[in-house]
Amino acid sequence: MTKYLILLIFPALVFSPGCDDDMGEIKITNSIIDEKFIGIWGKVESIVDYDYYRSYSSTGKWNSWEIDTIYNITYSLSGDYWVQDNYLLLNDPVNNLEYVFSYSFTNDTLTLGQDGEFLEIWVKQN
Repeated sequence: MTKYLILLIFPALVFSPGCDDDMGEIKITNSIIDEKFIGIWGKVESIVDYDYYRSYSSTGKWNSWEIDTIYNITYSLSGDYWVQDNYLLLNDPVNNLEYVFSYSFTNDTLTLGQDGEFLEIWVKQN
């Protein structure tokens, strides 16, 4: 009898799902691209001596670059983007980060927020 109990308990221990390490993270249900994002955007309020731009493609790729206007140096990041439940998600594979923003559009202006706070205003360049 003990042998049969061990045969029943062992698979339950080995194949149990256990704890989820990524609790609290947003689960991706569908990769959706909002066509309003597609194009090049310029940040309205940039740090002095820097201009910020971000582009979104129809293939789900984003690219962000900042130009140091004093030394004429350009820094850039890129990755995948998608929208889900009124949030914009940017994947940054270089730094192994995901950025999550709430967003809204007014004509050619994109407003991004984070944690319910105002964060950035971008104006469409093309």
